[in-house]
Amino acid sequence: AKGIMPFTPIELRYNKPVSWITVDSAFTLKTMNGRPVSGGWLINDAMTADFVPERPLKPDSSYTVQLDQSKITDVWGNTPGDSVISHYFSVISNRELGEISGIMDVDNAPQRQIHLTFKSTNNRRHTFPLSLISPGKFYIRYLPESRYTVDAFIDLNKDGQYSKGKMFPFTFAEPYFRLPDTIAVRKRWETQDINLKIPLYRD
Repeated sequence: AKGIMPFTPIELRYNKPVSWITVDSAFTLKTMNGRPVSGGWLINDAMTADFVPERPLKPDSSYTVQLDQSKITDVWGNTPGDSVISHYFSVISNRELGEISGIMDVDNAPQRQIHLTFKSTNNRRHTFPLSLISPGKFYIRYLPESRYTVDAFIDLNKDGQYSKGKMFPFTFAEPYFRLPDTIAVRKRWETQDINLKIPLYRD
């Protein structure tokens, strides 16, 4: 595989329910000089999961995935085999990517985490998250050339998901923002001075 995006997770798909604890012990993602890449699992169901690297994969670099089948079992305790599966891939060149920087502002400036999502209008699979510990400057890199929509919300309940509020007991929706226009990103270029503002804050 070539031209993999830096934010791309490693997808594992089985045709039988698998014990993901055993998969974790059998799985390694390494750089070409042998350094392991840390990350965590996002389990979708009993047969599919994604390994999400702790940091974006480095552009202009190559990686190797290995899966030791002898350490894996399905939910019934069966082992698929004793072979080691290896997969090599390279990450897209930094020359093909751009960046966005700016300010995330909030009325009353609550010191709460803010989650932003940048979505390409050219490719719906190109969705890039960014989390800020509080309002202020933001910077996101490794974006393919495109125009991007931007959504953001203040994570008041700290669960990482947008809450629309409740009728009983009554609670406000979490403060939300959508940029009315799109942001243009060009490769080898930083789009600067983007001002994003969530206009109203209720606690």
